[in-house]
Amino acid sequence: MKFENDLHIDTAEAEKRALKKVAQLLQRPDQLDKVDQYKKGIARKRMGVESRLKTAVHSQLDGVRFGIEQLKSAIENVQEVRKTMRTVEEMMDTAFHDKHIREIKDISAEHRQLSSAMDNLRQIFTVPESVQAARDQLKEDKLLEAHKTIRELEISRDELLYEQHKLENGSQGDVTLLNRYFQDVEVVSSELYRKISSIISDSFTTAKSKPELLVSALRIIEREHSIDQETSRRKTYSGFAPPGRPKEWRESVLESLKSTTEAKFRIEKTAGEGWLGGQLRKIGSDSVTELILLKHIVAPCFPPSWNIFERFTNWYHIAFANEINRLIREGIEGKTIIELLIFLNHYANENYMGNPELGIAKERLPELLDGSEQAALINVYIGSTKDNIRQWLENAIKQEVKEWRKADPPSGDADGYFVTDLPVILAQMVGEILGVTKQISDEIKDRIFNDIVLEMAEFFEKLIAALSDFKDQHLRTRNAAQWYHNYSVATINNCRMLADNFTEIATKFQIQRDSYDSPIAKIAEEAAEKGCTFLVEEVMMDLNEVLGQIMTKSEWLESSGTPGGRPIDTIVATVTDYSKDFASLRPEHLFSLIKELERRVTVRYVAAIIQPANGKIKFSASGYENDTERREVSDQLIIEADYLGRYFKELSNTKDFATSPSDVIRSIADLLKSSPDMIELELSSMVGRYSDLTAEHIKSLLTLRGDISSAEIRSSLSSAMNAKRNNDDYPPIFSEITVSTGLFR
Repeated sequence: MKFENDLHIDTAEAEKRALKKVAQLLQRPDQLDKVDQYKKGIARKRMGVESRLKTAVHSQLDGVRFGIEQLKSAIENVQEVRKTMRTVEEMMDTAFHDKHIREIKDISAEHRQLSSAMDNLRQIFTVPESVQAARDQLKEDKLLEAHKTIRELEISRDELLYEQHKLENGSQGDVTLLNRYFQDVEVVSSELYRKISSIISDSFTTAKSKPELLVSALRIIEREHSIDQETSRRKTYSGFAPPGRPKEWRESVLESLKSTTEAKFRIEKTAGEGWLGGQLRKIGSDSVTELILLKHIVAPCFPPSWNIFERFTNWYHIAFANEINRLIREGIEGKTIIELLIFLNHYANENYMGNPELGIAKERLPELLDGSEQAALINVYIGSTKDNIRQWLENAIKQEVKEWRKADPPSGDADGYFVTDLPVILAQMVGEILGVTKQISDEIKDRIFNDIVLEMAEFFEKLIAALSDFKDQHLRTRNAAQWYHNYSVATINNCRMLADNFTEIATKFQIQRDSYDSPIAKIAEEAAEKGCTFLVEEVMMDLNEVLGQIMTKSEWLESSGTPGGRPIDTIVATVTDYSKDFASLRPEHLFSLIKELERRVTVRYVAAIIQPANGKIKFSASGYENDTERREVSDQLIIEADYLGRYFKELSNTKDFATSPSDVIRSIADLLKSSPDMIELELSSMVGRYSDLTAEHIKSLLTLRGDISSAEIRSSLSSAMNAKRNNDDYPPIFSEITVSTGLFR
């Protein structure tokens, strides 16, 4: 169907082309006269095409006919060959079953045996002498001659055995007889191997003293290796293998070298510190020395195909890794872990496997310890180190507390400030730990430093808690601790010294900034401030009674004209007495303590003024008397405020008292003595300076005047509170004073 469609398409295409051709020929009228001429030309072309087509078809048919005839001839030849092959096969079956043919085969095999025996006759008759000669040659270290003698004997034996192997009905007795006759050959061959193995096992010594002997031994090993390979190939097609083959001397020697190498890496646990580090360093150093010797002296004696330097390097590495893993499985702890980690970190440096003489690329050296196992070991070390640090710090606090109760005062540093040995000892401990961890890696060093910082935060808390207990015991029995103030001062100074030491340590060990930018300085400062607070609290306890006399008429106001008998004189005398004990504080802590002490004295002063109590001064309601009394009290307050300000400034030995806490006493005095029309201005000034001043405090102060009505107080409060703002230039005073005025009743 497809053919018919294609034929139809070709016919249509031909007609289309014919029409186009006719149209081209008959484009003008005068061309019609040539129609007959065109028809004859086309007819001639058609006849020529048909003639060539017939010739081509006849040629193809002749070729097909010839091919068919050749195929018929080939079939006849194949049938003839098949018939002849059947005839040959029948003749072969008949011939090999013939008795005479078998006799000929046996005679031929016997002839080959006898021929082989004749060829090896000299070796057969001289086996004992040859064996003895080989042994004598071995004694004289003539390895190549000895090997040649043994090989001649082995070749003779193997040829005779091979002839027996080829016999279809060979005698096992003959094989046994041959093996027995040549049994000394295997014995002396084993002696040769032991001699060679001993030389190669001690190749480091032999290469230096008798390198030619080592080369001879290796040449024999290579020859035997080649013979083993040839024997294996021969066995594949003949099925025959000589006795003792393959000898595999090369493999045995390499295995012996490997075993000898592994034995060098045995690490034994011993008593005492540093046993692991010492053995690791010795083994590492010895390994590098041997590898350098191997590369320059031993390796040139070995065949290049052995890659002996690479082999030994790999054996050393594997043996070392296996031994380290064995130690870890058996369990190591404490300093042994850090000794191992340090060695692992230095393993690839120039002192060990990275030695330039070895020329080993670091990237070709695998890790002695798997990354996960090393990380686990590091975590164990860090965990144990944290426990040790925590325990040490606890013991340090116990020892420090014990020292506080000594009969002798603390010693002073180079500047005369009291300190104990705690900061120095702690800095040494931290320095030793970081010095060790730095040998492992900077990452571990920074991790340990961060852990120490965290432990130090808890340490400071416990230290201040212990100092608080020490203070409580002292306050219960003042004479129980003779040097309480001195050791308190020393502890405060220690806090600053500890912070400075940590900064120095961080710089010395190049701690990453995000690691050492720690809260140590802040924590130490807070601890020092708490220590100062304990001292201030004792002073305030002793001032409690005299501060209670402020704003009393008989004990305070009327005693103002008696120098030395005033409450302010007692306050100053008490503080002066304590300041002698505080003199050994570092300047920054002494300044902080005095400022806090002045602030607390001021708070109690102000509380005594504005908190109503029995026995306190109350101003008269009469205008004249009220004004006189307020002025008298205000003048006394101003005198004492100025006195306190000057005293504490001198005591702190500084001019940096721009705003003294006692200034608030003068402000209160100004408020008390001011005229009613100036009250709002004074209040506005006070509220602007003291942001913790509340309406209750203002109400108490205005009530104290005695000349202001409740309505006026409320009015003044309203305008004063509008002027209130935050001001950090003045310390908190009023926030620690509680008053109850019933303002909203």
